[in-house]
Amino acid sequence: MSKFQFASTAEDAFAWGAGSHVCPGRFMAEVTIKLILIRLTTKYDMKLSEGGPERLAESKRFMDLTPDTSMPVMLRDLSVR
Repeated sequence: MSKFQFASTAEDAFAWGAGSHVCPGRFMAEVTIKLILIRLTTKYDMKLSEGGPERLAESKRFMDLTPDTSMPVMLRDLSVR
């Protein structure tokens, strides 16, 4: 198993736990996240709200960079014409 796969575990990466405490549902979570992303990208047109910044500000927590989650995202259903 590659250490670069989404649901893989490693001694230095604790997203899913490690050793005997590793999450047994991590593969189901991986598939669910992928299905949600597929649905969002194929059924909806997405963009940031009008008048907002071109690029969202980032916040840093430990070694993770996360976008500003207070910025609204506009969704348009592509099946409605």
